[in-house]
Amino acid sequence: MNTRRRPRPIPVTVLAALLAATPAFGATWTWDGGAGNDNWTNSPNWSPEFPPVNDGTADIIFAGTTRLNPNLPINWNVNSVTFNNTAGAFTLGSNTGSILTIGAGGITNNDDNIQSITHAIALSAPQRWYSPNQPIFVSGTVNNGGNLLTIDGVVVGSTHSISGAISGSGGLTKNGTNWLSLYGTAANTYTGATTVNGGNLDIGKPAGIEAIHGTLTIGDGVGTAIDTVRIFNDEQIANSASVSVFSTGF
Repeated sequence: MNTRRRPRPIPVTVLAALLAATPAFGATWTWDGGAGNDNWTNSPNWSPEFPPVNDGTADIIFAGTTRLNPNLPINWNVNSVTFNNTAGAFTLGSNTGSILTIGAGGITNNDDNIQSITHAIALSAPQRWYSPNQPIFVSGTVNNGGNLLTIDGVVVGSTHSISGAISGSGGLTKNGTNWLSLYGTAANTYTGATTVNGGNLDIGKPAGIEAIHGTLTIGDGVGTAIDTVRIFNDEQIANSASVSVFSTGF
């Protein structure tokens, strides 16, 4: 007589260990504009070929010269955005007014093209926006979420631009030798400290439209490089703001 053994259930602890050991896809998605439309939700636009996870862990890379106008159709949450050295001149936008939340990885432009972001951005962690060559233009609103935003770059005369209104209780720091312009017609309302440790900060909102509300510190007092703030119109700094200029500040 044949005796059949009934399968024994796998203990929960063993099952958890097996799942933990199972390889997972990497957290990096590269935009290759594969087919269909410009939406982030369109799987063929990405490698691997499915949309990035929407949980704040994905590192997004924009590459190549196909579909240079990615559309954000829903709110999305990622760790970082990078334009690699093969990227064309991208313009990231949203036809639904959606918001891209960016984590500690920040934004990096490693390409020789200017990269533009027109949709709204929210910060979920302190971060750096960095460009060693060509700048990043941000015309969407920026909510810093109480986090410090650091703008950094090395090419003198290469000008990052934030023309969308900046809000939140976090601060803004300018590092590196490149320039940062705060333009646009809407007032900035962020209340954190603005610190210029390097390069130029240009403030050029219309007269009477305030760009700086919290403390403004110009110059880090280190070395001989001059850290500069240039103000192009009247009433750009709130009357209540405290301004300090150190030995390297101008």
